[in-house]
Amino acid sequence: ILFLLGYFTKSTAVFLILPALLVFAIGYKKVILILTDKRLYFYTLIFVLLIAGYYFLREQQDPGHFNVVFHSEFLRVYEKVMHWHVQPFSFYFDIIYDRENTYGFYLSVLLLIPFFSFSSTKYKKVVVLLFVAILANLLFISMPPVKLEWYPAPIYPMWALMNAVM
Repeated sequence: ILFLLGYFTKSTAVFLILPALLVFAIGYKKVILILTDKRLYFYTLIFVLLIAGYYFLREQQDPGHFNVVFHSEFLRVYEKVMHWHVQPFSFYFDIIYDRENTYGFYLSVLLLIPFFSFSSTKYKKVVVLLFVAILANLLFISMPPVKLEWYPAPIYPMWALMNAVM
């Protein structure tokens, strides 16, 4: 339901959290459990049918709408559909470090050393998975040539949680 509401709110941007969810599924060894759960496929089918139904109805009301959405949302993964938003691969890393989260970056670096120097803590796995999820998300959104400044938004709650746990 949340993915459906997210899709109707911001379209394909709802999928930006999937790399982080995949990292946690792998980290907690739940991939097989998730992939063998019939509910995943049932709800995915419902999701796809509802989205397809929406686009079908919308196309009836506004012919050509799907082509605009397809061009702007789906093709930007591998084509430069919005030339004014084309940025280098390092774009998100640069804005996070230079503009949006400079102090959070330094805080993370300062906290990493004492956190991992402790002999054992039950939270190391959570911190490692959060860190990998953040990196996976950044790599996932950095691959397409078209980049929007708000795409790294899903990493900030994970980053804050990582710093809080450390």
